[in-house]
Amino acid sequence: MFLPAIVCMTVYFMLPAYKPTITAEQLKKGLASVSRQLDCYSVRKWEYIVIHHSGTKSGNAGEFDKFHREKRRWKNGLGYHFVIGNGDGAGNGLVEIGDRWVNQQSGAHVGINKYNRYGIGICMVGNFNESYPTRAQMASLFVLTQYLQARCNISSKNIILHSDCKNTDCPGANFPYDKLFAQALP
Repeated sequence: MFLPAIVCMTVYFMLPAYKPTITAEQLKKGLASVSRQLDCYSVRKWEYIVIHHSGTKSGNAGEFDKFHREKRRWKNGLGYHFVIGNGDGAGNGLVEIGDRWVNQQSGAHVGINKYNRYGIGICMVGNFNESYPTRAQMASLFVLTQYLQARCNISSKNIILHSDCKNTDCPGANFPYDKLFAQALP
């Protein structure tokens, strides 16, 4: 179901050297943790995984949920299915599971019905026009997307950025999609 940990670590080391590090053991534990946490949910038909950044320096699923409910007036709150923390508001690399995943609801993360309805939204905390995602975030994103791709039978070509489906700079100019996914995903 997942690529071996050695492939994950190879991808991990392609990121900029000044970013925080995690060990192979932490990565293995993260993989086991994601499987353990997500295997309990039934899944409906999904076709895309859409990657976002929050555009903020800090935050977590609870803060974004509050913003989406109070400011955007979205009755289902958090528009994403998952949020990956950067260490400022939520743990560095921590994957938070949103209610939209738990309840298998359409997202509110793209602004286009097709991608909201059939796309799993993953938001990485940070503004990747100003900085880079942390290594821990990228490792968690890699493991999470590998899990979702296998579990939901999503093609590699359908792991996309928000900017691939809407005129936006999300997830930012510094998001290393090509380095990470172009070589790593089957």
